[in-house]
Amino acid sequence: MFYRNSDGAVIVFDVNKRESFDLATKWFEEVNRFSEKSITIILVGNKIDLAKREVSNQEARELAEKYKGLYLEVSALTGRNIEEIFNSLTMEIYYHKATLVRKPTKGKLVLSEVKNEEVAEKKKKGGCC
Repeated sequence: MFYRNSDGAVIVFDVNKRESFDLATKWFEEVNRFSEKSITIILVGNKIDLAKREVSNQEARELAEKYKGLYLEVSALTGRNIEEIFNSLTMEIYYHKATLVRKPTKGKLVLSEVKNEEVAEKKKKGGCC
């Protein structure tokens, strides 16, 4: 129920705790199983400000790629890259929807609302749809 009609998800783990990272696979699988459509998922490695790292950047990046997601590293303590999570999620959702939606017309991407308006305009002018 939590995933219904979702366009994106953020899975966060602690780069300093292996067990936290191991649970990320479970979350990827759960989101994919229960969402009704393909959604954008960002895997976030938190606490990069600490020194006792147990999960490498490469390892986390490979997990995200396996599930066709993105990977970002952040520090909630310092605020480093926090804004990038939401900017990246928003842009990925936008591009995902834009590519699913409609055909390009004269170098412009036509979204469904615009397409319907264009059809109505063509009908007024007597053009073909």
